[in-house]
Amino acid sequence: MINNRGEISPVFKYIFAIIAGVLILGFFVRFAFKQVDTSEQIESYTEIRSLEDQLISLSVSSSSVIPVNFYTKNKISLDPVNCDGLVISNNRLSTSQVIFSPEEFNSNFYIWTMNWKYPFRITNFFYLADKETLFVLVGEDLAKKLNGVKDPKTGILNDEAIPEVFSVEYYNNLNVDNIKQYLEDYDKVKVVFIDSKNTLTMEDSKLEVMEIKTNNKCLEDEEMDCSGDVIIGDKKYFFLGRPSIYAAIFSSNYGCSYQRALDKLDFMNSLYALKSSEMAKKDTKSCNYLSLKTLFLTKVKSPGDYYNKATQLESANQRLKEVDCNVIF
Repeated sequence: MINNRGEISPVFKYIFAIIAGVLILGFFVRFAFKQVDTSEQIESYTEIRSLEDQLISLSVSSSSVIPVNFYTKNKISLDPVNCDGLVISNNRLSTSQVIFSPEEFNSNFYIWTMNWKYPFRITNFFYLADKETLFVLVGEDLAKKLNGVKDPKTGILNDEAIPEVFSVEYYNNLNVDNIKQYLEDYDKVKVVFIDSKNTLTMEDSKLEVMEIKTNNKCLEDEEMDCSGDVIIGDKKYFFLGRPSIYAAIFSSNYGCSYQRALDKLDFMNSLYALKSSEMAKKDTKSCNYLSLKTLFLTKVKSPGDYYNKATQLESANQRLKEVDCNVIF
């Protein structure tokens, strides 16, 4: 209120001061929150870039496991459309690596990598998961060995075992009551029936179910002999080689991620076809490189055709060595 001298009443001065103070405080609060959000975005970007570096460094390994601990508390996810990028806090990292992981996982997780050969080295598979994702394997010999069987004398796990850092349980026959308990204890539960019929009828947003049907050769020494089908709902996919079984177990989007692996296989076939053509130009020993080039370029679709092509390439490459010719791979 203004008095007769045109001066503002002290009461109104106090009101104006309070309003101005609230506005200034609001500005700084908003500024602080924006700074925190920007800081988290920068941290997430830095961490996701570092993840690519770790994947690249691991790609030279035939089999390794490492822990990853990020500062951010946000979930990490694999791009569900093309499976060629990892996302944290809206930061997306495109990657050329072949990744198999749950739909999303916590920022403290593990990376396991294995070399995929068919018959030549193609790429490394990367399996990502946190401790809060439980894999339940149901079946007999293969499922049991994937869960891990320790040598009674050395305490060492068998070669086929999923590393102990991951959360894995094994059942010969499924116990539904245990699954219900697991759904309370874990963020995600994936039940995998291996050469065993899917008997689980319950549904839950935290539950995934799949079947793996092998050709019964997945416990043999030669990894390439192992193949079969992956059944998810009404969709069926195939797999080639033992590392691909782990791919199916870890992945929530197996069809997408495995297609990237097959694309890399096609690319390597093209490279070796080109190498065969160049070696044929310099061939002075009748090594017949052009027939290998034709075989590399042969298109196949079914698991049986992939296997036949791979075994033919392996035999032909071995024959080159036997007749003192330079091998292709």
